[in-house]
Amino acid sequence: LKVQDRLYALFYSFSCPSEYLNLATFRNVMKYIFDLSQQLSSNQSEAFSSLSNPHITLSESIYKNYFYAFDSSQRGILGFNDLLLGLAAMEPITQHGGVPAEQRCRYIFRFYTYNQSSTNSDYFVDNANTNSVNSMTFDQFK
Repeated sequence: LKVQDRLYALFYSFSCPSEYLNLATFRNVMKYIFDLSQQLSSNQSEAFSSLSNPHITLSESIYKNYFYAFDSSQRGILGFNDLLLGLAAMEPITQHGGVPAEQRCRYIFRFYTYNQSSTNSDYFVDNANTNSVNSMTFDQFK
């Protein structure tokens, strides 16, 4: 539960004053988690162990795939539960049978089908100000 509390505080530190993450803020959260997991890997922590391999670096384009996979309702924004469940699906220690396995398969399917679905719709609208926390316009939110 302590990890969830820390993740909750992290989520709101990046999303405030909103309660949602857009792609730009999601990218910042994932980079922060990735950097943190690199530090924790030396302490043998299992939290976020799927991100703690020092030989893995995430490319900029892969964040869109993760964002699309985590966005189970396909709204173009992520709430805290979306982030929490997406990270849980990435964890190797998450149960591989039953309902968790089915959910994990859905995440994997969305991750690998992002490029196909993004060519058929305007899931992401590129914004020149992608480093800004407020890079999503109201029209994109609708």
